[in-house]
Amino acid sequence: MSSGVTLANWRTAPFNIEAFHNIEKILPTQVVQKGDKKSSLEHQLVAFEGFQTQGDHDLASFEAASETDGIIVLYQGKIVYENYRRDNDASSKHILMSL
Repeated sequence: MSSGVTLANWRTAPFNIEAFHNIEKILPTQVVQKGDKKSSLEHQLVAFEGFQTQGDHDLASFEAASETDGIIVLYQGKIVYENYRRDNDASSKHILMSL
């Protein structure tokens, strides 16, 4: 890591973006491997047009304002929305504390 991440600032923006991807360089960690089985959840993606939070955010602006790294919305056992931000994707290693 080269961006000034320390034990004192690793949970604070903008340092948290790099720290969450490299937490093993800051704290003792244990990797939890995902299983070999493919998820049995179906994707039935829907548009979230008209969605607004109480703070008048649409979904995209809510994700940006809340500094969301990844989000999956399930409805009736199906994935209806999946999005990753801030250098993350479906296979990214990420700290498990806001799940």
